[in-house]
Amino acid sequence: MRIQSTYIYIVLLSLALLTGCRQKKQDEKPAESVNEEQLMRDFIQQMENAVAQGLPDYINDAIDTNVLKAKAAEVSDAVEMGMGPKIFEGNCSYGDMFVEIVKNGGDVRFDTCYVQEGIHHLVARTYDAYGNLQFHDFQILFKKNKPMITDAFLYDFSSMLSQKIGHEASLNAFLNLPEPKEPAITMKSLMDAFDEGNYKQMLSLLREKKELLSSYPVYNKFFTIALFESSEDFVGEMEKFQAEGADPRFVLLQELNYYTAKGIPQGAFQAINQLIDYTGDDPVYWLMYARTLAEAGQYQDALDAYNTAKQGFQNYIWDIWTGELSCYYHLNEKERFNSCLNAGKELYGMQDSELKSLVQNHYPKFK
Repeated sequence: MRIQSTYIYIVLLSLALLTGCRQKKQDEKPAESVNEEQLMRDFIQQMENAVAQGLPDYINDAIDTNVLKAKAAEVSDAVEMGMGPKIFEGNCSYGDMFVEIVKNGGDVRFDTCYVQEGIHHLVARTYDAYGNLQFHDFQILFKKNKPMITDAFLYDFSSMLSQKIGHEASLNAFLNLPEPKEPAITMKSLMDAFDEGNYKQMLSLLREKKELLSSYPVYNKFFTIALFESSEDFVGEMEKFQAEGADPRFVLLQELNYYTAKGIPQGAFQAINQLIDYTGDDPVYWLMYARTLAEAGQYQDALDAYNTAKQGFQNYIWDIWTGELSCYYHLNEKERFNSCLNAGKELYGMQDSELKSLVQNHYPKFK
């Protein structure tokens, strides 16, 4: 799907939201087995129910930990030594993560699936209360007709989940030696620079130690953070990063985050169009676009985009509510602001004192 104009895109988005488990691309191979297609639909429904009911175990139990551990062990001989329960469980407790995100005012979506090279894929999208957008492309295999998640591509790390686990365990092993060795030493220096907010030092170190660190997924994460905070040509640098091997899905997500934060609607528009090829359509893109428009000072357009976004979400998520409040505030529409503000009582169970504090801290002109 491509955004040709606001009107056309709204129509297409509305139609897309009426479908169930959508195919990602027209040219992807369709599932061969009707039975497996039904199993996938049932699996998605069960995951949605588990999240809605606040029950993480169904999703946690669908993670094939044996396969993931075996794949992670292929990364390095040091993996087993450094593989503590904190590392593995921290990366694999998807059920807990999804439930927590929704509980705190975010959103989770599961309904884009496709088949590639005989393997079923399910793209899970999360949007948390801090405005962080993430995609997890799960690989699904069937064991006795039970769908099991055997790995996932993580958009935010440009890495498979198994590789991320393996590299984290390897770093942990190197860091806990009586005399820590590389690359853990350099990675600790990076984390210290990050904690200090010294992004230029981070970027310099990442470039200097690229050969040593670039195989570690956390390198990609640190690199984009350092670039965002210190580079004058973030998009150009990311395009170079892709030319050197970074996955385009990772690059597009980082570019969308950048355009949103900087208030560049045309850039966000283009990134969204390209991401849709990989993730399928999603109302979260209207939310990201609304945030971009608001950052650019186009508050009425942002309100229109927020209104379109919330039609696609089952819950009135926190960022839409606060986004609308901010737009009304900047447009000096006090009556609509107060109406939206008071909705927080029903939506989130907020007390008058909490709403008053919110206004005083963020919208002082209307206190």
